[in-house]
This record gives sequence, structure tokens and C-alpha cells, in this order.
Amino acid sequence: MARSPRHITILHAGPGHISFVRADESGAVIVQATERGPWSIEDGSLAAALGDFAGRHGLSGDRVFFVLPRHEAAVRILELPSQDPLELGGMVHLGAEEIVPFPLDELQTSYCLLESLDGGSSRVLAVVVRKTVVETYLGALRSARLDFEQVLLSTSCMLTALKRAGAAACAAAHVGSDGLEVALLRDGRMTFGRGVAIAMAIENGRVAGSSLEEIVAEVRGSLSASRRESADGAAPAELLVSASGLNGEAVAEALREALGAPARDYRQDGFTSLVDAGALATACGDRSYLIGLMPESETNRRAATVSRARGMRVVAAVAVAAIATGAIYFQAVTQRRAYLHELDERADGLRPLAQTLRTKRQQLRLIEEQVHRTASPIMVLSTIASLAPDEGLNLTRFSYDQRQGVTVNGSAMEPKLFDGLIDGMRGPGAAAIPQLARAQELYRTARPERGQNVWDFAVTIPFIEAPESE
Repeated sequence: MARSPRHITILHAGPGHISFVRADESGAVIVQATERGPWSIEDGSLAAALGDFAGRHGLSGDRVFFVLPRHEAAVRILELPSQDPLELGGMVHLGAEEIVPFPLDELQTSYCLLESLDGGSSRVLAVVVRKTVVETYLGALRSARLDFEQVLLSTSCMLTALKRAGAAACAAAHVGSDGLEVALLRDGRMTFGRGVAIAMAIENGRVAGSSLEEIVAEVRGSLSASRRESADGAAPAELLVSASGLNGEAVAEALREALGAPARDYRQDGFTSLVDAGALATACGDRSYLIGLMPESETNRRAATVSRARGMRVVAAVAVAAIATGAIYFQAVTQRRAYLHELDERADGLRPLAQTLRTKRQQLRLIEEQVHRTASPIMVLSTIASLAPDEGLNLTRFSYDQRQGVTVNGSAMEPKLFDGLIDGMRGPGAAAIPQLARAQELYRTARPERGQNVWDFAVTIPFIEAPESE
């Protein structure tokens, strides 16, 4: 049976806004939408709105990838003395307290590799976020009964989209419903990044004037900071403006006028948001800049759930096997009992016939005995004498008992002579007198006589055959 395809949903949610992009398994966009309202995480209204939103858009069966905005985390570009993934992860985790002033057990860390350097070092994008921040958003998703697969960071999604778009040297500004993020690339590598929360004033899908001024100021400050940190102080050749659920063209126009620099809004494959495009590419398998922020507790909980599900399947399989084995055993026992009952019935039907055959066999034995006894001693002796050779064998004694049979004694010059006599009795002699077929040797002994050995022998011919066991 073919597996039913599952849609991929890139989900953004925060105070006052919910937006999503849905695509099929190939990455083709099906629908995208944005909604705004007076929702808050603290009072649970965002979770309720998410549940209603998911129900209306049918998100319960989708693979949901939640995107955490850049301003909710601390992000640093670090150069670390290793290229081993495990060592890099450990270094980022141990250095988290230097980035965020909270105890290490309250922090969640992750990273992605930006560049492998000569000498065994690496440039990485290190991410530190408080566990309570991630858990707050995931709690809202759980309340909405959404099957979220991963928590992504908006910065890594932007980098993925810029790489796929072939951007090598530019500045990218992403405007979301609750914040702004700026990233600068040089020679295809990220050199600067900044994220700031902004309470966007939205009018008819467009950023209102006050918020637009704040965006311009933040972008100008980010570009100035990046020039100070760069070796040559050069400004980026182009500013790429990305917007999620907003009119990016209006923002690009405002930045062009304010900065006097080339700026254009991002549009590619139906996307106006670098974050959405990069998140969808990541969900479809692009791991270029993957930063997963799924809490370890959630990962363990899911692993335990999977283990329990597997255990239940194993128990169910064992139960089914036991039931099937019991059914087969019961069927076999039932068939065996039925077969034994059938054999008993057949035996009951054959017993009278067996008894009749046994009686007739006894009667035949009696008749045969009577017939055998009708042979006269003279007839038996003459038949035996006719079978004896002309020379070399003498019959010295003939004993006849009507009940026991005949015993013949004699002597022979050679053993083969009386062997021939016995063979003659059993062959031609039996044709005349049937009981001669039972002839058997009693003994043979050698004795000297006139300088040579003479063999004395005795042959017995029982008249009655020993009865067979029933």
C-alpha cells in the first residue's frame, strides 16, 4: 500500500501574529497565510489561537517546522581550534555562559559550521538560547496538538536560502512580524549578523511609518558596524530585503531612499521570505546550515514514546503469535481427537470380521491337522526312501507318531548326501506329502568307521505347524 504523503509546514508564531507556509514533499509551495491578533504567550491566548489556526488550515497531520526568530537567541560568529563536530559542540556549550549571563543548566546551545580554516580551526555560528524560551513556544504548539518535527533558527534558514540563491557578497535584511534580522555575506561566508525585536505597526499588510523608520535605523547601524569590523571597511554591493507576511517592496524602497544604496525585495520560487525559503529547503533535506533547537527533554520524551510504541507493538505481536499458536494447537488437538475417534469406530467395525477370520483360521488349522494325519506311515516312509540317494546313505531308523510327526535316523558317507535328502523332502517330497516341507535337521555327528568318517544324522518332520501369535 502506498504511503500517504505528508505536507511540510513552516510555522511562525509570536505575540500578535501567526503565519505559515505549506508545501508538498518535493518543496513546491501549496499555500501561505498570515494572521494577526491581540494574542499573548503569557496568558495562553496565543496557544488557543494556534489551535484554532491549525484546525482551520488542517495542520494536524503536517510535518511542522517551527522557526525561532533571531532576537530570541544570542548568536555569535566564533573561531574555534577544532574541526571535530563533537568537540565543536562541546566548546560552544562550555562557552555559553560567556555569551549569556545565565547558569549553564538553564541554557540550550547549538551551532553550524561556516568555514573550515587552515591549521585545523573552524568558524562557526554559535547559538545560545534559554531553555524556558524554547519550552514556552513548544508548550503552545503542544496545546495546539501540532506534530512539530524540529525547531529552526531564522539565521540558519536565511543562510541556507542565500546559498541556494547563489548570493556571494551582499547584505540581507529580513523583516518579520515582530523583529528585524540583518546578515552580511562576503565571498559566500557570513561575516556579520544582528537581530532585534521590533513591535511592528502594520497597516493593510504594510509596515507603518514609525516602524519603517526604526527598521531603517537598525539596518543603517548594522551596516556601519559591519564596516567597522571588516578589514577594508567596504560596504556591501547590494541589500536584499526579505519580508514574512509583509510588503517587502515598500521596505526596500524606504531603505534605498534612506541609505542611498541599491536595495531590492527578495522574490524566488514564490517566496518573499528568505527565512521561509531556507526553512523549507532544510525540511526537504538541505543540512548546509542546520541549527536544531529541539530541547533534549523533548528528544528524550519522543525517544521514550517511540520505545513504548515499539514495546507495545512487540507485545501485540507476541500476543497475536501466542493466540495463533494456541489456535493451531487447539485445532491440531481437535483434529487428532477426531482422527482417533474415527480409528476407534473403524476398529469397532473390523473387530467382528477379525474374530470371524481368527475362528476360520483355527478351523483350517484343525482340518489341515486331520488331513496330515491321514498319510500312512508306509506312504511317508516310501516317499522318503524314494528321495534318498542310491549309494552312500542308509536309513537306520524310522519313527512315526500320529500327533508329533516323523523322525528319521541314518548315516551318510558325506554331509551333502543327507543335505540333499532334506532338500528333496522340502521340494519334490512336499508335493506328495505337504508335511514333508517342514523337514528339519535335528543333528549331525561324525564318527570313524573302517578308517574313514561316517556321518550320523537325524531329521524330524512335525505334522502340526506351530500356531502364530494373534
